Amino acid sequence: DEALAQYEAVVRAAPGEARFQIELAERYWRRGHEKKALETLTRLRGRFPSDPGVLSAIADMYTRWGKEDLAIAEFERLANLEPEDPGHLITLGEQYWQKGDKTKAFATWKRMTLSGKASGFAKHGEVLSEHGNTTDALANYEKAIKLDDKNPEFYKGRAAVYESKKEFARAVEDYDKVLLLIENKPQNRIPRRDARRRYVALLARAGGKKESDRKTEWETKFKSGDIDAGYFLIEYYAKRQPTELLKTLQLQRTRVPDDQEIITELVKAYRGVRKFDEAVALLLELAKLAPSREADVYTQISEIKTEARKDDEAIEWAQKAQQKSPSNPQGYEKLGERYVEMQRFPEAIGMYEKAVKLDAHNAKAHFALAQLYVQSGEPLKAAELFRNIIRVSNNEEEVGKAASAAIDLEEMTDTLGGLEKVLSPLSFMMAHKRVYRRKLVELYLRYVPRLVERGRHGNDEVKKAAKVELERIGGHGLQPLLEALRDEKDMGQQRVAVAVLGDLGNKGAAPPLVRMARLEPAKDARSLGTLAETVALEVRVDALVAAGRLGASSILTDVLPLLDHQEVAMREAATFTIGRTGDKRAVAPLVKALGDRKSTVQTLACLGLGQIADPRVGSALATALADTRKDDATRAACAYALGVRRNASQIPALLGALADNRAHTQRLAAWALGQIGDPKTLGPLIRAYFARAGSTAEELVWAIGRTSGAGLA
Repeated sequence: DEALAQYEAVVRAAPGEARFQIELAERYWRRGHEKKALETLTRLRGRFPSDPGVLSAIADMYTRWGKEDLAIAEFERLANLEPEDPGHLITLGEQYWQKGDKTKAFATWKRMTLSGKASGFAKHGEVLSEHGNTTDALANYEKAIKLDDKNPEFYKGRAAVYESKKEFARAVEDYDKVLLLIENKPQNRIPRRDARRRYVALLARAGGKKESDRKTEWETKFKSGDIDAGYFLIEYYAKRQPTELLKTLQLQRTRVPDDQEIITELVKAYRGVRKFDEAVALLLELAKLAPSREADVYTQISEIKTEARKDDEAIEWAQKAQQKSPSNPQGYEKLGERYVEMQRFPEAIGMYEKAVKLDAHNAKAHFALAQLYVQSGEPLKAAELFRNIIRVSNNEEEVGKAASAAIDLEEMTDTLGGLEKVLSPLSFMMAHKRVYRRKLVELYLRYVPRLVERGRHGNDEVKKAAKVELERIGGHGLQPLLEALRDEKDMGQQRVAVAVLGDLGNKGAAPPLVRMARLEPAKDARSLGTLAETVALEVRVDALVAAGRLGASSILTDVLPLLDHQEVAMREAATFTIGRTGDKRAVAPLVKALGDRKSTVQTLACLGLGQIADPRVGSALATALADTRKDDATRAACAYALGVRRNASQIPALLGALADNRAHTQRLAAWALGQIGDPKTLGPLIRAYFARAGSTAEELVWAIGRTSGAGLA
């Protein structure tokens, strides 16, 4: 709430800064304030009606929030604002496509051709192909090529359509045209290389006479000194005849000695056949040819020496590479890798430490160093590295990986509380990146149950510390857990939130948990017996139980309708939750639940009544206890509840159960009589003890001691 107030103040102070309003809307949404979030975006659009960047950001947020109609409206505005930008029409059509309105999607994409430009027809063809309409895609490419037959990109696009239709021969023909249009000039070296590779790949898939003819043609031309034919052969042999590749590269190298790419490929070929000396010699030539690449060359030589098991030389070359760029953290990282391969871990740690010192954002080096710290018995140092990645990385995948590793490690080092203090503020400050919240919720799943366990079974000092920590987490951890509870796209997060919220003890979580429990699946999503509905029901039942564990009486009215739910599990959870409120208003519905057709519901109703101080409770429990048709567990629960309430007026019912039963009901009736402690019940208790004929009778012995005065304090 404090963070929201600060953002609201910033927006008021700087209304012309769109990014603050976008961030505020995002934070509103994350906290469940949907109306405020939508109103913020509406005001933002009104202030910046002609700013494509702002409108695009608004449309993206609507899309992520599942507001399809609002997103479509924004994309329409963008398309009208910038009609020359096909990207808006593509995105708008995609919105219709995802919504299931294919007619509108195709009509929207067709608007790209209204300009009559070749590029519009080509882009239309590309989009149609991506959505399975290859016939119309080809027709649009035909129109584009007719308007501009000198653009190689159009032929590439049509070739991709032919390839998707497995018409490889036609795709090859289009790439013949591509290669003609990309002239063999130095400035076209990379485009021609890419086109050659694609051409050879398509030719190999087409096979047949054309492949054979082209191969023969290239071999003939290469023998006569044709350099371009050599490039084609290198690509072809790499796919079809690897044994011919090495000698072809060697010969091509003599014809184009300055081609650094050929040198690089030849080095790879030498390494592939373990001709390490030749590879090193060639790399040294490359260093002379291109001095700017010396550091990279020396690094490659170091790798080759490692492959050749010449570890000392590998380190020597790695150090040379580092000397070329002493402030380059990647050089230290490479040295660290060499030392790891040699299993010289202390030296590896030293190199990686220098690497992360020079570059605090190098996640790869952080992970490698952390692993070395763990192996060396220094897990706390590893944990700090993971925490650093979480703090500084902008990559969500890196943050997620580091957080998962930190949670696993710090669960063992018992430092999850410290990690929570790192993740928690980030989950608020970086609310637009869900990874922080997801990982924080996962941490709570590991940490909170451990604190609860300590609070129950530790010594006084441990119990006190656990209570303080739970109160700390309960104060600020409720918000991310409630966000996870609302995350309908991630049931795993919902499960974790449900599991943790019941343990935190914050009664503010009870209403949202009940709302989730009451959320029935949409009618079109229901399918009796499907796994999806079963899983959803399990989560809803767990949510209701978690709400019950919090013991909040404020939810009673919302839970009452669930007592009539068709699912037994839901009725059981509702009965438990109603009983846990301890509210006198719960007596009547719990008495009604004693008549449920399922004995488990009746049993939970008895236990719930036992937690409520109300004169109506005793008679209801006694009536259920006296009904010998009820399940033994149900009668036993009623006897237990009478004992909890120490209801002396219902001693006759307890004595009746003591005499008519030899199972759990008799044992719990004896326990209840012991709780009441009336000496007049001593005789029946002794008779019941001897009647059990050697069966387990601890409760009877204890009750006899209580009623005789021997066990009274």
